[in-house]
Amino acid sequence: MDEIRVPTFLVEGREMANGPSVEALYAARDSAPIRPVLIAGLDHFSVLAPGTEVVAEAIVADTGETRPTPRARATPQDEKTP
Repeated sequence: MDEIRVPTFLVEGREMANGPSVEALYAARDSAPIRPVLIAGLDHFSVLAPGTEVVAEAIVADTGETRPTPRARATPQDEKTP
């Protein structure tokens, strides 16, 4: 965790055994900007499912071009020109 310099969210469903692990990582964070996000009513897989679906769709739709897929979001870094 010594290498973490930017705010980092640890997202986990509270309904699975990983919740205490997230809390333990948060307790051991020292000065690392870690924020736990424990979602009530969801487990590890149901928290990840929506993002996993978006990534899977992007992989299936990939044609080898470097342009973002329609569902991709531009980041400030993407908008900078060299």
